[in-house]
Amino acid sequence: MNHPLRTALAQGKTKQVIAELLKLTTHDADLHNQVVQLSARFAQYERQQLGNLESSSVLGIELNKINVTVMAIIDELEESNPISVGFSKFSWTKWTGLNDVKSWVALLAGLAGILTFYFKYCGNGASADTFKNVTVIVRGKDEALVDPLHTKAYVIMTTSGGGAPKELIDDKGVASFKNIKVGDKVRLNIDFSEPYRPIQPDSIYTVPEDGRIHLIVALQHLGKVYGRVMYRDKELSGVIVAVGSLRDTTDDLGRYEIQIPANDQRPEQEVFFKKEGFKSITNKDFPQTDQPLNVVMEK
Repeated sequence: MNHPLRTALAQGKTKQVIAELLKLTTHDADLHNQVVQLSARFAQYERQQLGNLESSSVLGIELNKINVTVMAIIDELEESNPISVGFSKFSWTKWTGLNDVKSWVALLAGLAGILTFYFKYCGNGASADTFKNVTVIVRGKDEALVDPLHTKAYVIMTTSGGGAPKELIDDKGVASFKNIKVGDKVRLNIDFSEPYRPIQPDSIYTVPEDGRIHLIVALQHLGKVYGRVMYRDKELSGVIVAVGSLRDTTDDLGRYEIQIPANDQRPEQEVFFKKEGFKSITNKDFPQTDQPLNVVMEK
């Protein structure tokens, strides 16, 4: 039997249905006590919803449990005392306006849409309004921890809303962010004195349901050693410049540039300078600074 209270419940009017049941169960102490407890449970559900104290998926499950209990009480009440007798003053048509076939079709279509949304976004534990504590796990190209970043560097997260929170990287290589929206698109960067950057700096990361994002970083500018060689304030050409087995020779303006392949890149390089008739020099270069290594040779 399709009773108005069942239809009201299907419309999402749980609070109104519970209020009616409180009136209709006064003759049955046990049943009335169940409704009173259910009313308190629904009030707690509303407080959690308004205070955003639980995720949408948890709240959805709780509301579903409440509605199942309400339906069971309606069934029990109908068996012992038909609701139509105690509910005679209630005008379903006046309350809902559902007085024709088209209105009922619209109602059923709306319910189908609500159920589709729930199972798509809430049924699997995630929704467009779910917020997570997000952990950004920072690693090097070889998945190893990057020691220089520990407790000294920050991860900057730029969200689609324009916010850019910054969190310290702990000694486990993790930066933790609070209340980030699942499904949001974010950009990540490193704030540190040395130019550690994501290996894909333009990447956009989607916040996953488990709240874990892996960020692979590397020092920048390690692929080149360059500079100028001088002698008595003049450019010195023909100087052999070497980094390991790599070689270059300075041009007429005393300039040199050596490209370092990926396997030989490191934050510190020894650079050797040699020219017949001059004293050889070995200097250290720090490519990540992106500064030229200029030297003055002597005879």
